[in-house]
Amino acid sequence: ARQFVVHQLKNPATIIIKTYKTEKYGRYLADVFYLKKKNANFQTVAREGIYLNQQLLDEGLAQFYQG
Repeated sequence: ARQFVVHQLKNPATIIIKTYKTEKYGRYLADVFYLKKKNANFQTVAREGIYLNQQLLDEGLAQFYQG
């Protein structure tokens, strides 16, 4: 999973990270959106960006967590 994330978020990428709570071990849970377009603004990433969390699920590199 780490290698996949490093590869996907290589430069140039604009990244939005939305955190909303911590899990039972105190680690933040986050939604990560990215766009391989330099200096994209928030609206562009929200509209055209890729949802990294879903990619990890689709690749079998993560499991859905229901806190």
